[in-house]
Amino acid sequence: MLVGGLVCQNDERVILSVSKKALLAWQIGDGRGHISKLRTIGESLKLHGFVCSAALTDLEHADELKDVTASIRRVSQLPYFHGLRAQAGYPPAATYGEFLGDVGFASTSIIAQHLTYWRDVLQAERPDVVIAEQAPTALLAARSLSIPSVALGTTYTLPPTNLKMFPVLLKEFTHRKWSESEMCEAISAAIDQFHLPPLHHLAELYTADVSLPVGIKLLDPYAHHRVEKRIPPNVGDRPLDKPWTRERNEVFAYLSTGNRFDAMTVDALAKLPVPLRVYVAGADQDSVSKLRAKGIRVEGKPVSPFQIARRSRVIFHAGSYGTMCLGIRAGVPQVTAPQQLEQLFNARSLERAGGGCCIEPNDGAIYFDRIVETYENVETRSRAVDLAIETGPEFLGKPGEMSSAQILRLVS
Repeated sequence: MLVGGLVCQNDERVILSVSKKALLAWQIGDGRGHISKLRTIGESLKLHGFVCSAALTDLEHADELKDVTASIRRVSQLPYFHGLRAQAGYPPAATYGEFLGDVGFASTSIIAQHLTYWRDVLQAERPDVVIAEQAPTALLAARSLSIPSVALGTTYTLPPTNLKMFPVLLKEFTHRKWSESEMCEAISAAIDQFHLPPLHHLAELYTADVSLPVGIKLLDPYAHHRVEKRIPPNVGDRPLDKPWTRERNEVFAYLSTGNRFDAMTVDALAKLPVPLRVYVAGADQDSVSKLRAKGIRVEGKPVSPFQIARRSRVIFHAGSYGTMCLGIRAGVPQVTAPQQLEQLFNARSLERAGGGCCIEPNDGAIYFDRIVETYENVETRSRAVDLAIETGPEFLGKPGEMSSAQILRLVS
């Protein structure tokens, strides 16, 4: 029982600080990874007496936060001008800065509108700290209201604020539609009314009291500029046990983006002559029904990292950050079919390191062949184990505790 800041148990009193409130915010992107990172921190903060609420742009996976939050609200999404970019004949976004332009950060009016909206959310929630997972407007709103803030994201989506300009990451995508200096001017004009200093470089959009980049150096496009220590991905702390590599016999397929609606992907998986286990993010019933109709085992809920590591001989996915880190940690070779720039960067980085195979966007329907080749290739499986050993130190530590320790120091 909590009485005036004291916990009473069997007539004993343990002095606790007054409960703090944290707002878990998410603004840009899609997929479970955003929710997973917020859940990891929320679980740890709850153990330290925090009360958490959440403000999310997408509620598809919000149930995964129900045990760590007192309330969850849906918030307004930024526009996404990728379709207009394609219609105008521009190539895909070359940098993460270009992507920010495509979601409205080149427009003063859009920024001002969403900043006002997020300020209203924070004034209604009245948190002691804002934890913003790929939520730059929430960070701006927190700064404007003098609320302590934490920037959270993968090493791809959370740039170091000392970055002068977002680098081009893939050689075939070099055209820049947006000027980063003009974007800084647009953002500065929007935030001036709230007495925030102007931005000199676009990465300063992610300025916060604490920065928590989640990931490993192999998948960090800004590693040479990174000052903050990376937080290890939450993929389970299971030591690599060589007998596991002999026991693994499944292909684990994680369908998380457009691939869960792709008939070509479903047909390729259905033909595999080896044990197959599939998880469809969001449990899209149409995709699930098609897979099960072909005799494929489809899990009804996320599979634990331990079970994936224990049973999987190959992991097939789109190149999502969390799944890739899990495969690297577990020493499992991966076949990736990227859907967008970040996933393609991740997939090529892993392929260069020898940890798997990247199916390029123009490669066509070769999912079946690549998965079977990887499944049977002893050298690839051995290299995946070596990569797990090489990167092992970067996975040490408990992400939730490491993150909450910094947050506790911030709000104490």
